[in-house]
Amino acid sequence: MPLTALTYRGDWQLKYTRVCVVHDVPLVPLWEEKTPSRRWDFQARFSDLLGSPILTQTRQSCSLVSAYDHWLHQRLLTGKDDTWFQSHTIFAASRLCLHIGQQIIDHDIAGAFRSPGEKLPEVIGFNALREGASRLPTVLNALVAAASGAGAGPKKAFGALHPMLNRDYADAEEFEEFRDVMRSCILENWPMPRGTLS
Repeated sequence: MPLTALTYRGDWQLKYTRVCVVHDVPLVPLWEEKTPSRRWDFQARFSDLLGSPILTQTRQSCSLVSAYDHWLHQRLLTGKDDTWFQSHTIFAASRLCLHIGQQIIDHDIAGAFRSPGEKLPEVIGFNALREGASRLPTVLNALVAAASGAGAGPKKAFGALHPMLNRDYADAEEFEEFRDVMRSCILENWPMPRGTLS
């Protein structure tokens, strides 16, 4: 029975997983379903796929497996992590890489972080930050410099990273170190009256 042999690897379910590192092929969406209970009912979705050409199509090697993809694969598979992200959850580290990378793209400074020509924000963010905790303030200050001029402020410099840390995950312990570094960067660059920065 095909349905007893089909599986959906746990590491492929993470939103930030885009390629199969082992086979060097891009992952493709197998289905789209708006209702969460139906979306996560794998047996029903696999039944829908029986006979679908998507299961038999040969995928070309993508040769685009990045250091970020290898890091994520290794972390999910074994828990091993040789980067400074080892003390952070995969979720927090991946979110930070995504948002930092997007701001680097928006400010057009990817070349400064060893990612010229790279288009994926999470890869750019990972390349910029992976060498150590000291990279985060360096990158944040580069974003501040790139956003200088009329209307410059934390929201312009940090984009979606600012509300992510300041609002969405304001009480999440796994983001505490990132919040503290961003808060210090804001105070260094835009002194504010006591009590105006949470």
